[in-house]
Amino acid sequence: MTKKKEKRKPNLVVNIPPATEFKASDAKTAARLSYRQLNDWGTKGALAGSRDSDSANWRRFNPNQLFVVSLCSEVRKAFSVPLDRLGWLQNEMLKDGRDYFQVAVNFMSQGYSVWLLTDLTEGLVMDPDVEFQQLIATGYFRDDDTGTAFIFVNVNPIVNRILGCLKEPVQLKVNPNAYKQFNK
Repeated sequence: MTKKKEKRKPNLVVNIPPATEFKASDAKTAARLSYRQLNDWGTKGALAGSRDSDSANWRRFNPNQLFVVSLCSEVRKAFSVPLDRLGWLQNEMLKDGRDYFQVAVNFMSQGYSVWLLTDLTEGLVMDPDVEFQQLIATGYFRDDDTGTAFIFVNVNPIVNRILGCLKEPVQLKVNPNAYKQFNK
């Protein structure tokens, strides 16, 4: 009798409970923003999260909100995008209960490098890099008439900074075996 090999499920090392909250100090670390910048973004309405009246009005973030703030900070720094232009990205990523953070964690737990592609007006895609190879191969970017510029951001370092703020910090690494499996 041969023993049937059990198909191994991806090791989802991190499944953050929905009730998890991060503090402003976590946002400072993960988003690489100073307290002054966090306050400025909050005053201008460009900051996800909520203020808790019981905690002397300290701002709190759920994991996805912290991810979005951190991503917006990264885009702003790397591409000099004004805060008002980041509003679309933030609104799109937080609408209808979407959880881009958990999606990124799931892909990263499988060993992939995860990227976000956006034009900051109507297009937003977040997938492993192998999926972008397929988009390119199928001609997704061939429309010459639009003149659309895209921002392409690796989200792995952002997710890992957030995971580093947990009580039990975790780091998810790219695994070459994930790509070997994908190519089979």
